[in-house]
Amino acid sequence: MNKTLPYSIHILTNGCRVILYKDSHVQSMHVRVDVKNGPIFENDKNWGISHFVEHYLHQGTADFPTSMDMNIFEEKHGMFQNGATNAYGTWYFVQGLKEKYREAIQLVYNIVCLPTFPERRLQHVREVIANEYRDYWHDPDAKFYNNLARMRFADFPYVMQNSLGPLEHIMNFSVEDVRDWYSSYYNPANFIVTISGNIDEDIILKELETTFGKEIKKNEVSYPKPQGVQAQPFELLYDDQDREQVQFVLSVPTFGFKQRSEDERLVLNGLGVLLGNGQLSRLYQALREKRNLVYRVSCSSNYY
Repeated sequence: MNKTLPYSIHILTNGCRVILYKDSHVQSMHVRVDVKNGPIFENDKNWGISHFVEHYLHQGTADFPTSMDMNIFEEKHGMFQNGATNAYGTWYFVQGLKEKYREAIQLVYNIVCLPTFPERRLQHVREVIANEYRDYWHDPDAKFYNNLARMRFADFPYVMQNSLGPLEHIMNFSVEDVRDWYSSYYNPANFIVTISGNIDEDIILKELETTFGKEIKKNEVSYPKPQGVQAQPFELLYDDQDREQVQFVLSVPTFGFKQRSEDERLVLNGLGVLLGNGQLSRLYQALREKRNLVYRVSCSSNYY
């Protein structure tokens, strides 16, 4: 362990990585498990399966046979739990009081490592995600930014696409599809368990050894390497939508998070703040305060 860092890094016997961050000023704790999978590993036939599995893992586990059992456990112990999927992985988290560390770890361990995949909940998962799909694509901004990303990164589109996948996939994934994907990516070598808050690190590590540390060791899955040109050049993307407001975006390709140092990323972020993010930025002052042309101005840097 590096004593100069504000956190400690540990490797369980089965390869599961653990990051512990102690903060004695709070009375809570946060447990998060990241799983390496996501659209970067998917293709035309299974796009959306990582997100589908995320939902299915909440439908029943060894210790919580139904989603209702899981919800009652959360309420009883005053915890909040959820999950999310992006291009590079899925994460599951639990927030709660520091005294509930054992219950928090038990809950997230059940979700990630002890799912039962009940057949009776398959259609429920399909329909819930279908509603999420419709909610997402009802937003005109979602359509615009999806088209922008696909234009910019045409050589590796699944990295940029929404994790939901197409509706036809959502409504046709089977329990077998879920089990196959789970067995391929859900293993300790693909996990990062992060716990922060007012914790006793020695006690937490013992608890992790009796939960995540019991899982069978498998080989870690490597991210695929992008091929070809990373950023595709284009001059104009016009999205003809029936909207009362016009949205204008200036997109400039820069570099990936492995291509430049953290210092250079911080410089780029700082430049974005000066030019277009915040109420004192040049664009905000010019477009909103002086000319009343817009409601909001923003700027962000994304590293892939």
